[in-house]
Amino acid sequence: ANNCYLSLRSYPFLIPRNLEHSSSDSWTSRLMHNYHTPSHEGLLSYLLLKVYFKFSRHLFSSQQPEMDSFLQDTNKHMLDLNTPDDEESVKLIKAWNYLSKGRKFATKNVTFIPNVLNGKIQVNASGIAELTEHEVIFCDGESKPIDIILFCTGYQEDFEFIEGYKLKDNNVRNLFMHSIPTDLDNCAFIGWGRPVTGGIPACSEMSARYFAQLLSEKTSLPSDIDNRIAEDKNFYQTFYAKNSPSLNTVVAWKRHMENYSKLIGCHVHPLKYVLKPRFFVRLFAGSLVPSQYRLEGPHARKEEAMKTILNLDITLPKEHVVHGIHTNLQNKLPWVRTKNWQKKAQYNYSTEYSNWFRFDVNLTQKDVERFIFSKNVPADLPNEL
Repeated sequence: ANNCYLSLRSYPFLIPRNLEHSSSDSWTSRLMHNYHTPSHEGLLSYLLLKVYFKFSRHLFSSQQPEMDSFLQDTNKHMLDLNTPDDEESVKLIKAWNYLSKGRKFATKNVTFIPNVLNGKIQVNASGIAELTEHEVIFCDGESKPIDIILFCTGYQEDFEFIEGYKLKDNNVRNLFMHSIPTDLDNCAFIGWGRPVTGGIPACSEMSARYFAQLLSEKTSLPSDIDNRIAEDKNFYQTFYAKNSPSLNTVVAWKRHMENYSKLIGCHVHPLKYVLKPRFFVRLFAGSLVPSQYRLEGPHARKEEAMKTILNLDITLPKEHVVHGIHTNLQNKLPWVRTKNWQKKAQYNYSTEYSNWFRFDVNLTQKDVERFIFSKNVPADLPNEL
């Protein structure tokens, strides 16, 4: 096209698909997802991790591969497919992550970023006020002649295909674990857990394992099921709904998988593996792959699961390892939090999520203002980031 416009109602939270030469999903680890630290990840586990990191740092390291996750030469340093990891691209991504306030479903593709920077894609972030026969009028008063509009409005859930059944508020968060209705016997909707990172198939496998146990009467639904549904809804209302109110299918990978593992009886007891330091470290700093939930419990495949986990490199950078260990320790020891940590904990999510990768590239207020792409500058933009 001669001209291409990207119209935004709100700013996206962007995750490059290629981080430190590996798939961004491989960063999904117990350490990184410290917003959910289950009870079986005990204080001793994180203290041991801190000791291992101090005295056996090689356990957390892996060699740089020759090719990245898109089979590109790692010396080229790419953020995505054919997308160079340059400072301007990183600043634009960080600026939009800041403006998104972080708690949104992630856009895992940044191949368009260079075309925003070079002007091939022109951005208007004020939203659309009106469509005429051949023109788009944006909310900031700007108008453009348009031939084709591609709507990215998503979809709505609808359960009316079951005669006589109506899901409360048509909201899958009213299902237990995004799967099981409390008012339909022997029924589960499998596939409605859509994780921010990870994958739907892995979440669906956990749903299927639990549902199979229910059908075979090897377990039963918890007596406090309504309270658990309410607790889950409250968590997601806080975590996602403020900025993405229509995304009711989105779940937090670690929280969702860990809660299912406790229902199934396949949750991991890390201290069982403390005499296997290399494996113990990978349980926390390595990718949180579904194989972890085949180590123990019903239908375990321990030997195969351990082999899979050990064969996967740790791709989490050392800075993130340290951050994850310290954050989890602070979660476990709230009574010894320092004033400095409490001050840091008061940072808003905008700052936290804008700086979650490429610690060496600092985002300034001027950078954010450059990439607002709207006449309406947010009123809550701080003087310092």
